[in-house]
Amino acid sequence: MPASPVVIKGTSEGLIIELGQGDLQTILRELDQKLGQSARFFRGGRVALRVGSRLLNRDEIEALGNVLYKWEVTLWAVEADLPETRAAADSLGLETSIRPASRSPAPSREEPAAEEKEPAGGWVASEGLLVRRTLRSGASLVHRGHIVVVGDVNPGAEVIAGGDIVIWGTLRGMAHAGAGGDEGAVICALRFRPEQVRIADVVSTHVQEPAVSAGMPHMAALRDRQIVLEPWIEGIGAAGRHPKDVSRRWSGFWRWLRRH
Repeated sequence: MPASPVVIKGTSEGLIIELGQGDLQTILRELDQKLGQSARFFRGGRVALRVGSRLLNRDEIEALGNVLYKWEVTLWAVEADLPETRAAADSLGLETSIRPASRSPAPSREEPAAEEKEPAGGWVASEGLLVRRTLRSGASLVHRGHIVVVGDVNPGAEVIAGGDIVIWGTLRGMAHAGAGGDEGAVICALRFRPEQVRIADVVSTHVQEPAVSAGMPHMAALRDRQIVLEPWIEGIGAAGRHPKDVSRRWSGFWRWLRRH
């Protein structure tokens, strides 16, 4: 399978879109499709383009910016190898170097001050969001990293994370883990009664606790492009994984969580 001409990554410098090979019209279509697949997740964010040796003029950069604008995403920088491309970006008032920013490039709707960021590639860094309350109908919680909710997620509420989701209560609403395409993301809850669960681009409305283990903690994971539910007994899932080891990306997050 050929590599995608558009790769979206979360890094310590923020959200970066890397442009690969292919004509610009193909890239514009691919970018539009990827943003549209997770529109709520991207909305309100700001991104930088990393274009390598691709030659882009002012109009072409504007065309890319217009696709981002369509999905309410702001272009703030273009990192390029060629001076002509950098000059075009500079003429549009864009940065031409992607540096660690003092401001958060894409604040979540509910964001605590985090003391550490440990990027792990892809979308997800180890920075996490901890919410100590029940999410009622109509509530929407969106964050680029992992999310832990100490409370219930009621019907009509939604939790959308770039990484894993842990519900220390009952999941009755919608949970979407790995919203940026991370198929290794998981959803853990003390009780599973969801309206819908999603992992990456896979959706299921039929993930319920089996009768034999109803009321026990469970973990939803992606197996062969199907969302399956595994018992989460005394911290050990059916696959023999401790919740803190579901992903190595959690190491920094659990250190952060212990401080909150």
